[in-house]
Amino acid sequence: MKDFSKLNFEQRKFWSGEFGDEYIKRNDSVEKINNDYKKITGQNPDDIFIEFLDGLDKNIEILELGCNVGKNFSILKKWDLQKYQE
Repeated sequence: MKDFSKLNFEQRKFWSGEFGDEYIKRNDSVEKINNDYKKITGQNPDDIFIEFLDGLDKNIEILELGCNVGKNFSILKKWDLQKYQE
């Protein structure tokens, strides 16, 4: 079996240092992330995700493995999943 601990260690080391701290400061709220994204692309990220999700059955189960302030969770809440839980 392959030992992934060294690879994981490097990734954890990268995110636990200054880069990770600065990332959290830059992305400390859903509203800020939305505003920054819209300034760069001209589009609201929530609308893009909702448009994609609208083609799916709302009774499906989605496992969201994101991190930070819960941006993707906020979108899933707006989409009104039938089986939503945090």
